[in-house]
Amino acid sequence: MAAESGSLARRFSRGFAWNYLSRVVEFGLRFLFVSYVAAQFGPASFGIYSFATSTAALATLLAALGDEQALNNFTPVLRDDPRALRWLLRRLLLRRSVLTGVVALVLLAAAPL
Repeated sequence: MAAESGSLARRFSRGFAWNYLSRVVEFGLRFLFVSYVAAQFGPASFGIYSFATSTAALATLLAALGDEQALNNFTPVLRDDPRALRWLLRRLLLRRSVLTGVVALVLLAAAPL
């Protein structure tokens, strides 16, 4: 039992370290990319770019509406019932697709011509 807990603690520590390192690299690359784009676009164009990416991020957030939490909560519960799990996955995919379409149509209708 002690060997298992030591192995689990080591695996957890390594996983945590790799996850943290990947996040640092991700944010560093994002910083470099945004700095490059800002330098290439100039203030006015970069403002438009920033607004567009922020709007897209908000639309993505609104389209998700808790799908990840539902998957995290119900996947372990439904592990022994593949039919119910398949129904849940299909329902969440359909829900997200419809919401994404609605958000896209609203943004398209609100866009200046």
